[in-house]
Amino acid sequence: MASAAAQRLIARTILSLPAPLLRLMAGGGVVYKGGRTLDPRLQFLAAQARKGPAMETLQPAEARRGETQALAAVSGDLEPGVRWEALSVPGADGNVPARLYRPEAQDPGAPLMVWAHMGGGVIGTLDTSHCFCALLARVTRAPVLSVDYRLAPEHRFPAGLDDVLAAYRWARGQAAAYGATGVAIGGDSMGGNFAAIVCQDLK
Repeated sequence: MASAAAQRLIARTILSLPAPLLRLMAGGGVVYKGGRTLDPRLQFLAAQARKGPAMETLQPAEARRGETQALAAVSGDLEPGVRWEALSVPGADGNVPARLYRPEAQDPGAPLMVWAHMGGGVIGTLDTSHCFCALLARVTRAPVLSVDYRLAPEHRFPAGLDDVLAAYRWARGQAAAYGATGVAIGGDSMGGNFAAIVCQDLK
């Protein structure tokens, strides 16, 4: 199998092809969703994804490998002007890995954003949202703390949720040390679900 760098180069080359060719490679035709035209690059990627086995048919380890490989092929470059560091923060049952992203032009009035990645509570790692968290830090001018919460089935629900809640509580006491004012929480997909539950729980 090609290296991650080679896969990334191949993916970028293919996705830079003209729109008509990408649509042809995706099965032909223009795809409309909700009255809008689907980007031909997404149309191509969706067509490629349909060729593989359905996610729900895979064992967790297989799904995680597939997610890592797919992400490596299409991942963007890390945002300039954002530095990051690896941390270990208190989870619900011991420390969990995390990454802290800080923009050069940080706004001292911005909160420390605790971020939970996607993955249905079964897949996903700190790498899953690595580039996005750097982008989020640059755009919001706020520090972002990405949490590598525990995953099922090795750790049954709500273990991952409990880790995110514990990390948020820890962040409330650490925000000033990272030049932030207060704490916010967010996430995508399952991480967004976790963020909503944390807000409701703390309310």
